[in-house]
Amino acid sequence: MTAAAEPKVAIVIPSLDRQDLWLRQVTHYAGVGCREAVYVGDSTERSPIEDIDQQIGSLQQRVRFIYRQLPGLDDSQAISAMAHVALEPYTAFCGDDDFFVPAALEQCAAFLDEHPDYSGAHGVAAYCSTTSGNGYGELAWSSHYRLPSLELPTATQRLTAFLGANFETIFSVRRTNEFQEDIDATLPMGDKGFRDLTVCCLPIIRGKVKRLKQFYLLRMVHQRQYLINGVFEWVTGPEWNSSYKIFMDYVSEALAKKDGVSVDEARSTLKHAFQSYLARIFGQTKVPRSGNVIPSPYARLRAMVKRVPGSRRSRDFLRSKGASDTSMLTLPALLRRSSPYHADFMPIYRTITRTEFASNAPS
Repeated sequence: MTAAAEPKVAIVIPSLDRQDLWLRQVTHYAGVGCREAVYVGDSTERSPIEDIDQQIGSLQQRVRFIYRQLPGLDDSQAISAMAHVALEPYTAFCGDDDFFVPAALEQCAAFLDEHPDYSGAHGVAAYCSTTSGNGYGELAWSSHYRLPSLELPTATQRLTAFLGANFETIFSVRRTNEFQEDIDATLPMGDKGFRDLTVCCLPIIRGKVKRLKQFYLLRMVHQRQYLINGVFEWVTGPEWNSSYKIFMDYVSEALAKKDGVSVDEARSTLKHAFQSYLARIFGQTKVPRSGNVIPSPYARLRAMVKRVPGSRRSRDFLRSKGASDTSMLTLPALLRRSSPYHADFMPIYRTITRTEFASNAPS
């Protein structure tokens, strides 16, 4: 590569027993002339794909692609390992079944170059599923995937808004050194839910987050997804309490440092904001056979959240900044040439619908 073509963004992809999916994604980047670097950390114990070494070698001739076998590592450990290998100034996490638009990554990096008060940037996102349900073949539908801007002036306001109506900042383009520090903070946590939540909270504390207008990310819904257990299973899990304590300690200290407040004040803010988060993910009110409405945990927590100073203003701000014409991200809309996202969507669409990629998928 010439100096002008040196990649600025490291695309970090962890994977486990889904080598067909990351092979498809990296092949896609090679096919569209991606100039960014791709780092795959594969926790699979052994490869079920016979010619995988040959395929890796072929891809490395067409795109900057670094592959590491990381058997036994969980997702956060694999992300951390590959983030610390990355040489680029910016990093973005991607699931092995999802697709970035490389040009949008470059635009996000350019935005962060010019805006040091922002910790992350992303663009417009959608998610989709195939008619087969296995991630291959014709698309059945697509819809808006929420990645808004969050530009409130203080970390306290941003964190309160974020936990009241959060989104996944792990998909944002981040400065590599900050991304490394934030993912490493999650490694002592045994609970995946808290690892995911922590790595999304920390960039919100660090600075503002911007959504650009470009089509940026397509996520896939399919039968082989790794899903976190339900809310009840999460809060009663064996690692919940210990991970909660690490989460509270680390995030409170980060918030106190950023806003110049005491750790006790930051912890109080985080406690109330986390109550808002729980309020949103718990169920609605229950109506027993007697007909008397019993407030659910959601309703009781929501009442407490309303007493948090500035919480409603923060939530309303976040929702307004995340508003978009979701009809523009339906499958019929994206397939129309008049769509502003059509040109960026179609290469991904063609990759997903190409039948030859399905030959590597488990039956």
